[in-house]
Amino acid sequence: MSQAPKVKKPPQFPATDLLIIGGGLAGMALFLGIKKNHPRLKIKLIEKESQLGGNHTWCFHDSDLPPRVKQWLQGYFSKTWNSYEVRFPSLQRNFKSPYHALRSFEMQSRLLSEFPEDILTNTAMKSWRCLSPENPSLLGYEIKTEAEKLLRSHGLIDCRGWINQYPSEKVAFQKFVGLDLKLKKPHGLTSVILKDAACPQIDGYRFFYTLPWSETEILIEDTYYSNHSILKEDRIEQEILKYAQTQGFEVESILRREKGCLPLFLYPQEHIGELPELGAKSNTFNPVTGYTSPQTFQMIDQILSLSALDPASIQRCLVQQQKAFEPQAKFLRFLNRMLFNACRPDKRFKILQKFYTLPEPSIQRFYSGQINFLDKVRLLSGKPPVPVFKALMELTDKFASNNSKKSVPDLNL
Repeated sequence: MSQAPKVKKPPQFPATDLLIIGGGLAGMALFLGIKKNHPRLKIKLIEKESQLGGNHTWCFHDSDLPPRVKQWLQGYFSKTWNSYEVRFPSLQRNFKSPYHALRSFEMQSRLLSEFPEDILTNTAMKSWRCLSPENPSLLGYEIKTEAEKLLRSHGLIDCRGWINQYPSEKVAFQKFVGLDLKLKKPHGLTSVILKDAACPQIDGYRFFYTLPWSETEILIEDTYYSNHSILKEDRIEQEILKYAQTQGFEVESILRREKGCLPLFLYPQEHIGELPELGAKSNTFNPVTGYTSPQTFQMIDQILSLSALDPASIQRCLVQQQKAFEPQAKFLRFLNRMLFNACRPDKRFKILQKFYTLPEPSIQRFYSGQINFLDKVRLLSGKPPVPVFKALMELTDKFASNNSKKSVPDLNL
């Protein structure tokens, strides 16, 4: 009598206390924070691509970092500058505030060398199921990867980043192309040029962004606050090289290329996540800048301050922090509508030029998404750089099809 063929079971791994899905900035920062503050917890970080973090440069102001986060994260900074400057047609200003950068390839190298057993690359989640749906207080999950491996964990946090599935009328974009350049001679810069908007204003509000890595290596990005997500990369690369020439930089070679396109919300976004989420996946970020790092670092700080890092407590903490940020996000979405709906694309720079005349603490709180009542008064006081009638039309946070940004033409690059 022939025996039934044995079914080959997928390989299994020991259960972890927490599984972090997605190795971008949010996933890496949470993973590192737990490793540094709760080393006894069994956690794993999985990333679908072959490397963590993609090909990105993440930057943030010193005021974006909660003090406890800075303690364990600052050893991983690629570079810190003690000041930065902004340039506009009618304004040039220097700020004596630290500014930090993390380069994804350097962060990946550090994490893989320190925690090689706890990071799985080329590992995409295919499906997941809750092992105890009848008892939510005893969370447990079984995850199947695309390679048919089974992972078990007491908790999951989804850090996989955002996917552009938003109606075009509800979202604008901050998009950029960046080049790491090797120069023939020292550039002479000692600080960051955060925004150089003294350039032709095409495709919306436009500025160049410059990070000096060393005496002869520099990153220059050409950035646009635009109504659409199209990036004409070859053309923009030529614009960057032209800008470098106008600054007196002699380019020897292009060392690296990067690009990005961040959503800028104009109205509330419908979002229902099945798992606890952190970073862009949660839609919790500054709507005006598109940057997730300030809110992500604040939420990680709250997670690490919990008395117990059990999955249920982490999930409650994330939900509470996301709800707490919504009043800030509502006001920031209003500012976006002023910028994209009420202002001509080639005049948007005037709003930012006025913004950078504010006291430095107000600017810091704006970036970190922690503006207070006085900051709001300062932002809205004085002669508005947009028509008053159009500004009043944008007061509501509800979307109306007859008041969309499509009515404002773009000047395409």
